[in-house]
Amino acid sequence: MKIVIATTPAPGHVNPMLGIARILMTEGHEVVAFTGSAFKDRIERSGAGFRPIAPSADQDLVDPFSKYPELKTLPPGLELLRVVIQRLFIDTIPAQHEGLQQVLRQVQPDIVMGDDCFLGLLPMLLGPRSKRPPIVCFGTSILHWPREDGAPEFLGLAPATTLEERGEHAAVAEEHDNVVNQPLARRLNHYLALMGMGPLSKPPFETQVKLADAFYIIDGRAFHGHQQLQYRAVVFQLREELLPDIPGIVIQYIRAGGNFLEDQLPECPFGKTELFIARI
Repeated sequence: MKIVIATTPAPGHVNPMLGIARILMTEGHEVVAFTGSAFKDRIERSGAGFRPIAPSADQDLVDPFSKYPELKTLPPGLELLRVVIQRLFIDTIPAQHEGLQQVLRQVQPDIVMGDDCFLGLLPMLLGPRSKRPPIVCFGTSILHWPREDGAPEFLGLAPATTLEERGEHAAVAEEHDNVVNQPLARRLNHYLALMGMGPLSKPPFETQVKLADAFYIIDGRAFHGHQQLQYRAVVFQLREELLPDIPGIVIQYIRAGGNFLEDQLPECPFGKTELFIARI
């Protein structure tokens, strides 16, 4: 199959993508990576094809502050978090989306994969399912999903174990919503309106995980704060040695139309796979 992998142009996102790409190519699939120009040589050396993101959505890995000088002066806190998400992930959506559409027209892939922070996938996920290939997202950091204790994401808060701690998390979440989520929602919905799409009611990273045809994550630490997670996608919490099986299982899931039952899952030669499937 032909597979396009769209990845945020940063090492922490591209490195997992390269591992996935190598596994897919070993299995005989054709892979084209769509990411930053700084990674062109590494991607082509791996045997994958390469398509560059537009300069307006690319990152300067040598001097990241040259493009975003305000990040140098803002003190640590919620305002800095908002600006980072806005500049690196929200403002890049139009260029990411437009460039990805060009790549899809050229490659005509069977599946599109992308890391869960590559928000240029959102317009496709919000559009008609019949007009796009299946989209598989993979996690490279935390799991972008509402925590059971109400704590906001990105802050690294420990899971609340008492009512008092839940109250503290609720106060932090309210401030986080006012300073981070609401301004980002206005910015994001402005871009979506320009593309003829309705506003989002949930944060963009959470929406991307929810709408992806399949989602998997390769590090169980990402489940921090999600002890009783249930949602409709496929979520993998796997030991490192199980990594080679992940893309094959995802592809089989897509081919099955997302209707795997637990007894239909492929056997794993390494033993029990901690695989969670929730059906709606």
